[in-house]
Amino acid sequence: MARQTPTSTKPTQEPEAPMAAFMAGSGEGIETALESQRAILDGMAEIGQEVMTFMSRRLQEDMDASQSLMTCKTPEEAFHVQRRFAETATREYFEEARKVMELAARVARDGWAPMERRTAAALKDLNGETD
Repeated sequence: MARQTPTSTKPTQEPEAPMAAFMAGSGEGIETALESQRAILDGMAEIGQEVMTFMSRRLQEDMDASQSLMTCKTPEEAFHVQRRFAETATREYFEEARKVMELAARVARDGWAPMERRTAAALKDLNGETD
């Protein structure tokens, strides 16, 4: 005797319903990705501007230090000019590295934030939760 498979009493969805849900979700996913990319591109532009401003200022300070060295009359004066230059440059480079790292961390957070929001919303939808 042939084995019978149980029939489902669960109503079937219209074929269009899953496609409509998929398309709606795809649009939200694309919007989320675009929002994320905008945040990253804006942040990278800000980092680029910060670095360019810093390098421009440092170049001017480097030229000023060279000019000061040329006016030194003794080796002691030259040593002091070089020491001040090295101390200032080192401090400023470390400070700039800190600023850029903070900016990069913020860019990463801002870039992931739309994805995190969309993922949380999708999980709520999957679990049948409402606000």
